[in-house]
Amino acid sequence: VTIYSVGVQNANEDELRQIASHPPQKHVFIVDSFVHVGVMQFSSRQKPEFSLIEHFTKNDMMVAVDGMTQMGGGTKTGAAISAVSQLFDPARGGRPDLPQRLVVITDGEAQDNVKAPAEELRAKRVLVYAIGVMKANTTQLLEISGSAERMYAERDFDALKALERQLSLDLCDPERGQKILCFQAMKEEKRATTTDNYADLVFLIDQSGSISSNDYSIMKNFTIELVNSFKVGEDLVRVGLAQFSSDFQHEFYLNQFYQEKEVSAHIFNMTNKGGGTNIGLALDSITEYFEASSGCRRSSGISQNLVLITDGDSQDEVEQPADRLRALGIEMFAIGVGDVHDLQLLQITKDPRKMFTVQNFGSLDAIKQKVVDTICKSKPSTDQPGELQVQSEAVFHSPSEPNMSFVFLQTAPSTSPWALISLGEAARLW
Repeated sequence: VTIYSVGVQNANEDELRQIASHPPQKHVFIVDSFVHVGVMQFSSRQKPEFSLIEHFTKNDMMVAVDGMTQMGGGTKTGAAISAVSQLFDPARGGRPDLPQRLVVITDGEAQDNVKAPAEELRAKRVLVYAIGVMKANTTQLLEISGSAERMYAERDFDALKALERQLSLDLCDPERGQKILCFQAMKEEKRATTTDNYADLVFLIDQSGSISSNDYSIMKNFTIELVNSFKVGEDLVRVGLAQFSSDFQHEFYLNQFYQEKEVSAHIFNMTNKGGGTNIGLALDSITEYFEASSGCRRSSGISQNLVLITDGDSQDEVEQPADRLRALGIEMFAIGVGDVHDLQLLQITKDPRKMFTVQNFGSLDAIKQKVVDTICKSKPSTDQPGELQVQSEAVFHSPSEPNMSFVFLQTAPSTSPWALISLGEAARLW
C-alpha cells in the first residue's frame, strides 16, 4: 500500500513524513499556500523548463527538474532576468494579486548588466532573491536583489542544503526580517588574511563633484569587493567608512557592522554628495574613527589601517594631517584615480608601496588583489607615538666643540635604523 500525506494550513510536516510512504519527497505534499512554481535555466541564452501553470504537484516538479540538463555557455544573468519576467505575466500563469517571488541562483559573475533588468522586475512588485555560489560577484547579487536581506553567498554548492530552510522562511514571510546569518564566505582559501586575522580597516571615500554617477557606482562596487576580500567580524576584521568632498561625511564606525552583508548593503545605498576635494580636512576628521569609543582596538595591539580613494588633488594641505594619523600607528594606503599627483599620495602614505594609481575608475578592479595583499602585510604598531626604542647607543665628544656631544642610537627594527642627536645648547635629531 502506498500512502500519500497532504498537509493543509498549519500541518506538521514531520508528522506527515512519518505517515507517508518512503521516500517522503514523493509522497508528502504541503498545499497550505497553493504555491505555483516555474523554472528557467540560463547561460548565454535562456531555456524555460516549465511555467507556473504546467505542474501542480511536488512529484511532477521534481521529475521535471531531475530531467533538466546543463546548458553550458556564458553567464548572461541580466538577459535571463529580463526573459524570466515574462513567466510572471497572467498569460503565462502569473497571479499579480498574489505575492510574486524570483530566486536567482548563479556561480559566476554576470557578463552583462543586471541592475536595470532587476529594477524593472522589482517595479512589477516581484521580490527578487539572489543566491551566489563560489565565484559569484557579491556586488551583482546586491544589484539583483536590491536588498542585502534577500542575498545569499555560499562557499560551494554543498552549502546550499543548509540554506534551504532559511530561504523557505524568507520566501514565505519576507517582512519578518532575517534572523539567521546566511551570508557566508566564498571559498575560504580565497579570503585574505591580515596579520593574525585581526585588523581595523577604515575607508575614506571621495564623493566630490568631479566623480560621475557611473564612476561613483564603480568605486562603491570596488570598495564592496575589497571588504568582501576579508573575514569581517567583531573579533576579526572590523570595517568603518566615511566620505568626503568639501566637507566630511560620517557613514559608519568600526563597531556598527560586524557582517559583510551589512557593510556591503550600506555602501551599496550611499549617494554622491558632490563638492570640492578637501583631503586634509577628511584626514583630520577620520581620527575619531580610531578611538576606542568608535570600535577601534588599537590598545589591544590590533593593526590599524586607513584606505583613501580619491580622483583629484586636494584643495587643502594633506601631509601634516597624514603625519598626525601615522603618529597614532595607523597604516595609510592611498588609491588615486585619473590625474592625481603621485607626490600628494606619497605625502599621505610616506611609502610608495602603499600608493596605487589607475587611469580611470574602470581600471580599479585590476589593482584589487594588489591592494588586498598590501593591506594584509600591515603590522600592528608596538611603539607609542613619539617614542624611540633604543637598542644601543654610543656617545662621541668633539675636541673642537667642547660644548657639543654626538650620540649615535641604534634603534629597534620597527623604527628608523639609526638616529644621530647633537647635544649642545639644544638637542637636535638628525
